[in-house]
Amino acid sequence: MKVPGIELDFGGEKRVFAPINAAAFKQYREEIGSVFNGGPIPDLELVAKLALASLQRNYAEITLAQVEEALDFGNLIEVFEAVVNVSGLVASAGNMQRRLAKNLQAPS
Repeated sequence: MKVPGIELDFGGEKRVFAPINAAAFKQYREEIGSVFNGGPIPDLELVAKLALASLQRNYAEITLAQVEEALDFGNLIEVFEAVVNVSGLVASAGNMQRRLAKNLQAPS
């Protein structure tokens, strides 16, 4: 593997989900942010795009059609969590929440 990550059984094959790169994060920042800010669970389209960006780091030949074929409601949350966890987004969101809470509690 070129880029280490989280290995999942995806579409009957073991695949390594790598951290998404800066370009993918910039492209999907608002959609990712809405999920972390109490929005609805991520939809299939967003998870498919994030999974594609993640998987293409190790499997350049994988297509969106192949990702969509392997992605279903049974693995939707698992794939989303793998991508955001390996990308550090959950940890970053948690750290940001703690900093905000600390700043709000600090006396003025």
